[in-house]
Formats: sequence, C-alpha cells, structure tokens
Amino acid sequence: MVRAKLHPDLPSGGEPPTSVIPLFRRRSLPVATIIAVVVLIAFGLVAWIGYRAEEAMREGQRQSLRSIVSANVSGVQTWLDQRRRDAERFDNESGAWDVALELLQNHADDPESQSDDGAADRARAALARQLHPIASDRRYIGWALLSVDGQVVASSHDELAGQRLPIAADTLEKITTRSATVCRPLRCPVAIQPQGPLSHRGAAVMCAMAPIVRGGRTVGSLALLLDPLERFSEILAVTWMGGTGESYAFDRHGVLLSRSRFEKQLRAAGALDADESIASPLNITIRDPGVQIAASPRDGRSDGASRGERPLTWMADQATRGSQGENVTGYAGYRGTEVIGAWQWLPDYGIGIATEIEADEAYRSMRLL
Repeated sequence: MVRAKLHPDLPSGGEPPTSVIPLFRRRSLPVATIIAVVVLIAFGLVAWIGYRAEEAMREGQRQSLRSIVSANVSGVQTWLDQRRRDAERFDNESGAWDVALELLQNHADDPESQSDDGAADRARAALARQLHPIASDRRYIGWALLSVDGQVVASSHDELAGQRLPIAADTLEKITTRSATVCRPLRCPVAIQPQGPLSHRGAAVMCAMAPIVRGGRTVGSLALLLDPLERFSEILAVTWMGGTGESYAFDRHGVLLSRSRFEKQLRAAGALDADESIASPLNITIRDPGVQIAASPRDGRSDGASRGERPLTWMADQATRGSQGENVTGYAGYRGTEVIGAWQWLPDYGIGIATEIEADEAYRSMRLL
C-alpha cells in the first residue's frame, strides 16, 4: 500500500519499466562529445572574428593608402603647377624675351654655330641680367634658353651651351603648341655642379618650360632648371610611414623619378652604383627583381639578372596603363618584398605616384591576432 501511494503510476509489481532508464541514457550526451561541440563552436567563432578583423584591417589599409596617395598627388600637382607658372611669368612683355628672340634667331640662321662674337656675348650677358632672379632663386639650379628641338642656345651654366637636352616628345609637343609645362626628370648631358649628384654626367634634372613665340609660332623655350632630389622628392618623403612605407614617382616605362628610401639596400644588392653621389632617380626601374633585397644592407643580394629583363611590378604595370587603384592583398615590390600599395597617374605630366608598405608591417597586428 505504501508503494502504491508513493508511485501511483507504477504497475502492481512496484518496479519501473525497463525501457525508461535507457531512454534517459540515450538523451545524456557524453562529456567528450559536449567538449568537442564547444571546441568546434569556439573555433568557428574565432575564425569568423578573425575573418571580420582581417577584412576590417584590409579596408583600413586601403583607406589609409588611398588618403596618402591623394595627399601626394595634390602636393606634387600643386608644386608642378607653381613651377609652370614661374616659367610663364617671363612672358612676351619681359625684356628677356627680346634678347631671347635675338639669340634664337641667330641660332636658327646657323644652328651649328656657337658664336663668340661681341654681339652674341652681349646678348647672352643681357639675358643673364634679365634672368638673374632665377639664378639667385634657391628653388632653381639655373636656366637654359632652348631651341624648339631642345638644344641649349644659352644658359646660366656655360657647360650646357651647345648641348641637347633629352626632353620627351610629349613635352616638346606641348611647347610647340604654345603650352607651358614641367618636363619629367631627364639626364643632364654634362656635369653642372662641382660636387654632389649634379657633378656627374647623366644626373637627373627637371625643367619648368615656357614657350617663346614669334608670329604665332613657337621658336624656342625658356627652361628653369630644377633638382628632383630637392622639393620634388621631399614632398613624397613627408608621407613615408613606419619602417618600410614609401612614396615615389615614376614614368610610363616604370623608371623611378624621385629618390628611393632604400638607396643603401639597393647599393648593397648591386642595383644602384656604389658611389653615394649617384642617386636613385633615373637609375632604378620599378621591376620585380625576382629575389628579396634583404632589410640588412650587408645581406642584400641580387639574382644576377638584368633588371631590364624583369617584368614591371604589378602596381607599375597597372599604373603605367593610366589606371588608379589599390592592392591590399599583396604583390612583389621593386625590392622583391611583398608590399601593399596604392597609385594614381598624372596624365598632364606623364608621372605616376605610388605609396607602398611591406605587407608584414602593415598586417603585423592582424597576424598576432
């Protein structure tokens, strides 16, 4: 009677059905299974968090690189436009133009002549007096009066007289169509300074150029000479970030136009002349070297192949097609290290601007996570 009261639902035998206990056992998961499920959920959660963090960091790097390139482009464009306007200041109303026209006419009459007669000397001296403000302006390294094909008729550097500046065809075309411009860095045919980079033949110089027009036709140009290692490179160096971030300029062939941050490494690897007075502009091409140029100069190495035989880097290949963009997944830079970068092309001047940083440095915190 007592059992019946305690267990009213039990059969008269007083024992629970044998099927009840296995039922409860089947519903109880083993501890190992529970742990495995928790671990899988944890791994999935960590993977999801990692993926989201990686995407957020890549987007952050994309925005950062884009902002830096935009600032660089704005700075370089402003500087180029200012130099172009400086050249335009010496317009047809300037007394310098009358003298320049006389010298250009003499040159047109006898292109091979570099007359030392009194009249020519007086004309050059008069032009030098008119252009003295340029010669004394620290932003410039001199001036040159050029014929339509780039031959130097007169200059603040006597060494340049009679030389031909290798000015690009697109720049000469602008001058011919009476448009002032700034040419990309070119190789100076002679040394024009006693020491430093410009003491070498073939050193990089830039020219802010204004056409000289007579009768509606361009007969020559005035070129204000600039050192690309100065303000042009300095504008880009301001935005170098971290230990490997770099901004630089290059032309349509991928030739470096501004100073590299890594000249010591490039010299150690044999990619740049060991003479420290020979700078990187015009002497480095933005190509994948095929091997990594190590961070330590003494460990720098090269694969022995000519850099001219190597392909342009992924960025340079895209940029020299006139594109603008970013790559935050990584590609081989011109030192062989994996980098991420952004770039923009300046069609008016035929110059590309890029910003890059090594992927290891950019994503260090993500990889720690």
